Amino acid sequence: MGLRAGLADMRDATALIPISQSAAGWLLQLLALIAFVAAFVVRSFIRRSIEAPVVRLLVGSVRRIKVTRIVLGESDSDILTDDEIDLFIFYPMIVISLLLGVGGVGLVATDSFHVSFTFFKPR
Repeated sequence: MGLRAGLADMRDATALIPISQSAAGWLLQLLALIAFVAAFVVRSFIRRSIEAPVVRLLVGSVRRIKVTRIVLGESDSDILTDDEIDLFIFYPMIVISLLLGVGGVGLVATDSFHVSFTFFKPR
């Protein structure tokens, strides 16, 4: 009874706050910009505090992961090089930023050409 009662009380997705595709696209563009700026901020913060004990501990624990050893090779140092910082922090954040930006442009463009997506169409 508990699960069925809980599911019966849930609202469907169409009862959420309605926003246009264009508004969603602009929100994705804003998130892309925030992720892009955050990539540079995190990169500069890590580079400035590379000698800190907390960062050395984090780098040492990351280096023990097998995937890290495969990608970067064996290393006895607990200090990240600039290339490693870019590989693990900067590049993934830039890719996420680009994907958000492309999604936002797609939503704004489809709204401009009056194409609508109805993923949550009520039955």
